[in-house]
Amino acid sequence: MNRFWTHLPLRVKAAALLLISIPVLLMASAALYRANLEERQARNAIQRVWDVRSLVQDSLVLISNAEASVRENVLRPGGALLEPYLRSQELLPQLVSHLNSLLEGNPVEIERWREVESMMSQDLELLGALTRLRAHDPGADTHRLLDEAAAISHNLRSKVVTIQMDQERVLRSNSLRAENARFRLFAILVESAAIALFFGAFAVLMLAGAITAFSAALGEFGAVITFVSNIPGETRTLPLALYSALQTPGGDTAAARLAFISFALGLSGLVLSEWFARRVRRLLGR
Repeated sequence: MNRFWTHLPLRVKAAALLLISIPVLLMASAALYRANLEERQARNAIQRVWDVRSLVQDSLVLISNAEASVRENVLRPGGALLEPYLRSQELLPQLVSHLNSLLEGNPVEIERWREVESMMSQDLELLGALTRLRAHDPGADTHRLLDEAAAISHNLRSKVVTIQMDQERVLRSNSLRAENARFRLFAILVESAAIALFFGAFAVLMLAGAITAFSAALGEFGAVITFVSNIPGETRTLPLALYSALQTPGGDTAAARLAFISFALGLSGLVLSEWFARRVRRLLGR
């Protein structure tokens, strides 16, 4: 394998190194996509937890306002005092529907939320019963209903606190997951850039060596014959081939052909160089 690689031309080695970087970059792109996807999923999970916490807190605030308004109405009757209770009856179904849509696909959280929803419904039913009883019989004893509502409210708050603690743990876990995904994303970017630069630099060096060797093969004479001799198929350049043809009896035809090839290559290079220079000047507006 080493012998095979050693005898390959420099341009082939440069192309091989450039091709090696392509699968590396493809794998890095796949890893980047996966890390970015994981980070987005973690961020979406964090946002969902915040939305659920906000809606649960809003529901608890509505229930607390409803309880306070009904208690105030029991102690001091007045239609205006029931406005928070009536607003809670109107807004809670919307919050419950939104929470159900957020918790869809998570059976554990849905089961816990069903318990909270059931307690809220019981609490609202008791508050409604208190309101109706107070409206029909102002002198009725409401202490039993008030105590039941207070017990349900206490259990409801305990359950909500438990849910919020679990959500806090989920929030920390998702935050750590997003942070790890962001770190992996940065690490993959650095590693892929380093690998691409490494193979790209070697490919550029080998390509530069191939261009230099090609240029030397077209015009170098003294240094080549002095240091590496005139070996056919290995170190013989075009000027050395022309020199060898002139030194060989009957090699005038081969020498003339080589001279024409040398002249044609030099003229072609000069024309291409001038055309490229003019095109660059035109693109730059000069």
